[in-house]
Amino acid sequence: MSTEHVPVVRSRGSALAITLAALAMVSALLVVLLNQSRTSRLVAYSSAGQYRCDVLAHTALDTITGDLRTEIAAGSTGSTSNNISIYMPTSNFTAVPCLVANQGFPNLLKQSSSHSRFWSGPSYDDRIAAPVRSAANNSSQTPAANGRRIKISQWNKPGLLGDPGSGAAPSIPDAYATPPDWVLLTRQGAVTDAYSLPAVRYLSDSKAGNANYAIGRYAYTIYNEGGLCDVNVAGHPKSRFDVLSGIMHEQYSTEGGQL
Repeated sequence: MSTEHVPVVRSRGSALAITLAALAMVSALLVVLLNQSRTSRLVAYSSAGQYRCDVLAHTALDTITGDLRTEIAAGSTGSTSNNISIYMPTSNFTAVPCLVANQGFPNLLKQSSSHSRFWSGPSYDDRIAAPVRSAANNSSQTPAANGRRIKISQWNKPGLLGDPGSGAAPSIPDAYATPPDWVLLTRQGAVTDAYSLPAVRYLSDSKAGNANYAIGRYAYTIYNEGGLCDVNVAGHPKSRFDVLSGIMHEQYSTEGGQL
């Protein structure tokens, strides 16, 4: 009796083994497919985030450039010649950008600040309102909800606020006490008048109909680099003689500065 049922048992065992192998292969394919889909989703999300950052950065740059152009128009008498706009400063004061970030540094012209407008003074046309884009109590040093902030040492990475020193972190002058403030970007663009900034509940409300929803922020500094380096002598040896032996020394002097 037992010898007659052996082929049937072996046949059933082979079918079970084949079924289990097929299930294992299908399960492995599903795992690979899900992992590939997850990776593709993360890559797409990262690319979309990078694109949003690029758009925000270009918006910030366009806003700052537009404010500078508006300042030129407010401090000049405009005319047109051959379809070209010509601006003549109304005074020597408006011939250069208005000094806003007056913290004792001649190179620091402007920074995003909630305490002053982009320009001010009697020489400017009062019919053109100077914007105040930075919100009060919104310093770039204050940690955000995710803990991120920009330290003063990071603002002086270019070394334009003082002597950058010889170490990795530039030294910070004691007089620099007020770092830039954040400028909020909403769905309507950059804030024009931070004094009338909407309530926080509107800035954080992401509903489709809320135009005041904050989509990002930026902060900036504007420097005057005109007197930092004399390009007529920088990189030129002090003497025609012994140039090769003194080249290493010249690299660390004003005359041997690398441009």
